[in-house]
Amino acid sequence: MKQLQNNQFETLKEHFKKGTHGHAYLFFGGSREKMREAALECAEIVSGHGRDSVNPDILLIELAEGEEKIFISQARAIQRFLSLEPYFAKGKAVIIDGIERMGEHASSALLKALEEPFAHSVFILISEQPGIIMPTILSRVQKIRFFEGPQKGIDNRKEMYYTLSVIIHADIAERLAIAERLSKDDSPASEQLLSHWVSFYRDLSVLAVEGEEEFVENQFFLSEMKEVLKKARYSPARIGTILSEMVRLDFALRTTSVNRRLALENIMLLL
Repeated sequence: MKQLQNNQFETLKEHFKKGTHGHAYLFFGGSREKMREAALECAEIVSGHGRDSVNPDILLIELAEGEEKIFISQARAIQRFLSLEPYFAKGKAVIIDGIERMGEHASSALLKALEEPFAHSVFILISEQPGIIMPTILSRVQKIRFFEGPQKGIDNRKEMYYTLSVIIHADIAERLAIAERLSKDDSPASEQLLSHWVSFYRDLSVLAVEGEEEFVENQFFLSEMKEVLKKARYSPARIGTILSEMVRLDFALRTTSVNRRLALENIMLLL
């Protein structure tokens, strides 16, 4: 697995320019926007054509508006796309943004395409939750970890994760008291509280299904998260429920006038 910084991304692009790149990649660990932009840059190199107009040699697969999964019909479009000769006579690239959201049948169709690659084709998969991708797919891609910087915000996250660990093992009265205290915190860091907690539970979801530990985003807190998982006895389904509610309330707090204390109390009752 490679960790990608700016200079390393330039090296990766050089491999694409020279034709020494691999057949399939998984981009993970960074913001979706940055990973998508990087995937498009690599795909343009493969096709030999830029973004000044529609590029017929790049296929972007993503969630349809209002849907929660990528469907089999979208995966089948990959085979049709790759069966045609490149329009610009160089190569073709398939980008799947949100590979973890592929349904079972769509994942099976993708796996077949990865197992029987077309000549001069490249797959770039993008994921914010790589731990839940089918292991058979993971075994067929080169993993590229994006990251913002090894020390960025780690001290703040350590404090937030420690607080969350205390909350998980506290009784209801203690949880509600902590919720009241947190609701009064108006520091800039407090605005990121739920988004960091979401990251924490995404890592727990990887550990709960005994996924590859390299997909744990918060490596600095790995041993502590293992201990939390052991003591709390979370099932993958329970973690999924908590994650969904955290994501929903985080969005509501950012975009509406929902009461912060009530939102935090709802989460405390769910943990």
